[in-house]
Amino acid sequence: MRMLTSQALILSTFFLAAMGCGGGEEESSCGPTRGEIVGISDGDTLKVEADDGETYTVRLLLVDTPETNVDPGESPDCYGAEAKAFTSGFKYHEVKLSYEPGDECLDRYGRLLAYVTPVGAKESINEQLVAEGYARICRIDCDESRYDEFVALEDMAINDALGVWSEETCPGATDLDTWGASGCNQRCR
Repeated sequence: MRMLTSQALILSTFFLAAMGCGGGEEESSCGPTRGEIVGISDGDTLKVEADDGETYTVRLLLVDTPETNVDPGESPDCYGAEAKAFTSGFKYHEVKLSYEPGDECLDRYGRLLAYVTPVGAKESINEQLVAEGYARICRIDCDESRYDEFVALEDMAINDALGVWSEETCPGATDLDTWGASGCNQRCR
């Protein structure tokens, strides 16, 4: 009887692990799935130290914040400092990283492309940036699975004139052509 109980325990543990209920994190072929934010480059680019100890530069998927890192003699984009400050609020937070299924893992600068969600939070930093008017939609290509969700968040921020979408805060910013050439496709449809 004792041997049968042990076998049942082993089998149920194996079954739960196979179903993803064993507490382990899902693997990704793109990169780490957990880590800690250890640095902020600007509103949409950060450094994550993964659980394996390696540090990765991560470009947040589907968002483009106004530029703060500009050439000498150029002015930072309107609301760039605010977007960077918002993202900086997540420094030293434990995060989960997720990636687009079947999509490119890296951008042209070698940065991981990911959705980054603080552990315990319901919304990713990506979603929060767009929803609160710190960012616009940025598409690396035109097949991101969460595009429609982000369009809805951006539309609400535009309609509510939040952050960069406020004519009082950033005159002319609602004209996407004023944001410069960032390599993003704003709306592919």
